[in-house]
Amino acid sequence: MVRFSEGEEVILKIHPSLKPSFGKIFIGLLILLPGLYYYLYGKINIISYIFYFFGVLVILHGLSDLVVALRTTYYVTNMRILKEYRSPMKLEVTEIPIGKIRGIETRKGFWEVLFKLGQVVVASGAGRYFEIRFRYIDNAEKVAEEIRSLLK
Repeated sequence: MVRFSEGEEVILKIHPSLKPSFGKIFIGLLILLPGLYYYLYGKINIISYIFYFFGVLVILHGLSDLVVALRTTYYVTNMRILKEYRSPMKLEVTEIPIGKIRGIETRKGFWEVLFKLGQVVVASGAGRYFEIRFRYIDNAEKVAEEIRSLLK
Protein backbone atom coordinates (compact mmCIF):
# COMPACT_ATOMS: atom_id res chain seq x y z
CA MET A 1 0.00 0.00 0.00
CA VAL A 2 1.30 3.42 -0.88
CA ARG A 3 1.67 5.71 2.10
CA PHE A 4 1.13 9.41 1.67
CA SER A 5 2.82 12.01 3.84
CA GLU A 6 1.11 14.80 5.73
CA GLY A 7 -0.10 17.58 3.50
CA GLU A 8 -0.01 15.33 0.44
CA GLU A 9 -3.32 15.04 -1.35
CA VAL A 10 -4.21 12.68 -4.16
CA ILE A 11 -5.28 14.67 -7.20
CA LEU A 12 -5.78 11.74 -9.60
CA LYS A 13 -6.03 8.00 -9.05
CA ILE A 14 -5.97 6.19 -12.39
CA HIS A 15 -6.41 2.55 -13.35
CA PRO A 16 -5.51 1.37 -16.86
CA SER A 17 -8.37 0.47 -19.17
CA LEU A 18 -9.04 -3.21 -19.81
CA LYS A 19 -10.34 -2.65 -23.36
CA PRO A 20 -7.03 -3.38 -25.15
CA SER A 21 -6.56 -6.61 -23.18
CA PHE A 22 -10.00 -7.89 -24.09
CA GLY A 23 -9.46 -6.72 -27.67
CA LYS A 24 -6.27 -8.78 -27.92
CA ILE A 25 -8.01 -11.83 -26.47
CA PHE A 26 -10.89 -11.43 -28.96
CA ILE A 27 -8.53 -11.05 -31.93
CA GLY A 28 -6.57 -14.08 -30.72
CA LEU A 29 -9.78 -16.10 -30.67
CA LEU A 30 -10.57 -14.95 -34.21
CA ILE A 31 -7.12 -16.08 -35.35
CA LEU A 32 -7.50 -19.36 -33.48
CA LEU A 33 -10.86 -20.31 -35.02
CA PRO A 34 -9.60 -21.19 -38.56
CA GLY A 35 -6.86 -23.35 -37.05
CA LEU A 36 -9.40 -25.20 -34.91
CA TYR A 37 -11.68 -25.61 -37.94
CA TYR A 38 -8.89 -27.15 -40.02
CA TYR A 39 -7.85 -29.35 -37.10
CA LEU A 40 -11.33 -30.64 -36.23
CA TYR A 41 -12.42 -31.41 -39.79
CA GLY A 42 -9.36 -33.45 -40.72
CA LYS A 43 -7.50 -30.90 -42.81
CA ILE A 44 -4.45 -30.91 -40.59
CA ASN A 45 -1.60 -29.13 -42.34
CA ILE A 46 0.96 -26.47 -41.57
CA ILE A 47 -1.61 -23.69 -42.00
CA SER A 48 -3.77 -25.02 -39.17
CA TYR A 49 -0.75 -25.08 -36.86
CA ILE A 50 0.24 -21.53 -37.87
CA PHE A 51 -3.26 -20.21 -37.10
CA TYR A 52 -3.31 -22.14 -33.83
CA PHE A 53 0.15 -20.94 -32.77
CA PHE A 54 -0.47 -17.26 -33.53
CA GLY A 55 -3.96 -17.35 -32.00
CA VAL A 56 -2.66 -18.78 -28.74
CA LEU A 57 0.22 -16.29 -28.77
CA VAL A 58 -2.11 -13.29 -29.11
CA ILE A 59 -4.47 -14.67 -26.45
CA LEU A 60 -1.59 -15.12 -23.99
CA HIS A 61 -0.37 -11.59 -24.72
CA GLY A 62 -3.87 -10.26 -24.01
CA LEU A 63 -4.08 -12.24 -20.77
CA SER A 64 -0.71 -10.96 -19.57
CA ASP A 65 -1.79 -7.37 -20.36
CA LEU A 66 -5.01 -8.01 -18.45
CA VAL A 67 -3.16 -9.19 -15.34
CA VAL A 68 -0.79 -6.21 -15.44
CA ALA A 69 -3.66 -3.75 -15.96
CA LEU A 70 -5.63 -5.19 -13.04
CA ARG A 71 -2.66 -4.87 -10.70
CA THR A 72 -1.44 -1.38 -11.70
CA THR A 73 -2.55 1.94 -10.20
CA TYR A 74 -1.23 5.41 -11.00
CA TYR A 75 -1.40 8.29 -8.53
CA VAL A 76 -0.86 11.99 -9.13
CA THR A 77 -0.45 13.93 -5.90
CA ASN A 78 0.54 17.51 -5.20
CA MET A 79 4.08 16.31 -4.32
CA ARG A 80 4.85 13.33 -6.60
CA ILE A 81 3.77 10.97 -9.37
CA LEU A 82 3.48 7.29 -8.42
CA LYS A 83 3.06 3.99 -10.21
CA GLU A 84 2.06 1.09 -7.99
CA TYR A 85 2.25 -2.49 -9.28
CA ARG A 86 1.07 -5.26 -6.97
CA SER A 87 1.91 -8.85 -7.70
CA PRO A 88 1.34 -11.78 -5.34
CA MET A 89 5.02 -11.80 -4.39
CA LYS A 90 5.97 -8.12 -4.34
CA LEU A 91 4.87 -4.52 -4.30
CA GLU A 92 6.69 -2.29 -6.76
CA VAL A 93 6.30 1.48 -6.35
CA THR A 94 7.98 3.92 -8.74
CA GLU A 95 7.79 7.60 -7.93
CA ILE A 96 9.00 10.88 -9.34
CA PRO A 97 8.85 14.03 -7.20
CA ILE A 98 7.14 16.95 -8.93
CA GLY A 99 10.35 19.03 -8.77
CA LYS A 100 12.33 16.36 -10.67
CA ILE A 101 9.99 16.12 -13.68
CA ARG A 102 11.80 17.12 -16.88
CA GLY A 103 9.32 16.09 -19.53
CA ILE A 104 5.71 15.08 -20.08
CA GLU A 105 4.70 13.38 -23.29
CA THR A 106 1.48 11.89 -24.63
CA ARG A 107 1.55 8.96 -27.04
CA LYS A 108 -0.95 6.85 -28.92
CA GLY A 109 -0.09 3.44 -30.30
CA PHE A 110 -2.24 1.06 -32.33
CA TRP A 111 -4.32 -0.20 -29.41
CA GLU A 112 -4.74 3.29 -27.95
CA VAL A 113 -6.04 4.66 -31.25
CA LEU A 114 -8.34 1.65 -31.70
CA PHE A 115 -9.93 2.06 -28.26
CA LYS A 116 -9.63 5.89 -27.92
CA LEU A 117 -7.08 5.70 -25.10
CA GLY A 118 -3.59 7.12 -24.66
CA GLN A 119 -0.28 6.99 -22.84
CA VAL A 120 1.32 9.69 -20.74
CA VAL A 121 5.07 9.45 -20.18
CA VAL A 122 6.50 11.44 -17.28
CA ALA A 123 10.30 11.61 -17.50
CA SER A 124 12.76 12.62 -14.82
CA GLY A 125 16.18 14.13 -15.20
CA ALA A 126 17.58 11.63 -12.68
CA GLY A 127 18.57 9.10 -15.29
CA ARG A 128 18.32 8.31 -18.94
CA TYR A 129 15.59 5.71 -18.58
CA PHE A 130 13.81 6.87 -15.44
CA GLU A 131 10.22 7.47 -16.41
CA ILE A 132 6.69 6.54 -15.44
CA ARG A 133 4.49 5.44 -18.31
CA PHE A 134 0.72 5.68 -17.76
CA ARG A 135 -0.48 3.00 -20.20
CA TYR A 136 -4.00 2.58 -21.62
CA ILE A 137 -5.65 5.48 -19.85
CA ASP A 138 -8.73 7.46 -20.76
CA ASN A 139 -8.32 11.21 -21.32
CA ALA A 140 -4.53 11.10 -21.60
CA GLU A 141 -4.38 14.75 -22.66
CA LYS A 142 -6.29 15.87 -19.56
CA VAL A 143 -3.98 13.85 -17.30
CA ALA A 144 -0.93 15.41 -18.99
CA GLU A 145 -2.40 18.90 -18.57
CA GLU A 146 -3.11 18.22 -14.90
CA ILE A 147 0.52 17.19 -14.36
CA ARG A 148 1.76 20.23 -16.30
CA SER A 149 -0.37 22.50 -14.09
CA LEU A 150 1.43 21.08 -11.02
CA LEU A 151 4.78 22.16 -12.47
CA LYS A 152 3.84 25.84 -12.59
